[in-house]
Amino acid sequence: MFTLFSFADMVPMAEFMVGAIPAVTFVGMCGFALFCLSNDSKREQEVAQDYRQSAQGMLVNA
Repeated sequence: MFTLFSFADMVPMAEFMVGAIPAVTFVGMCGFALFCLSNDSKREQEVAQDYRQSAQGMLVNA
């Protein structure tokens, strides 16, 4: 009896998926971590800039 896919044909694909799923998950987590670090760095720069501007305003008004 002819079948489109036999179990033996699917074994290499299963091995690939077992290796690929953790790799894709790891890369995704690394990308998310870099995204979070980038956003945190930008936020810190904005806070520092706001602080400097408010400090300059206080010096001008004093």
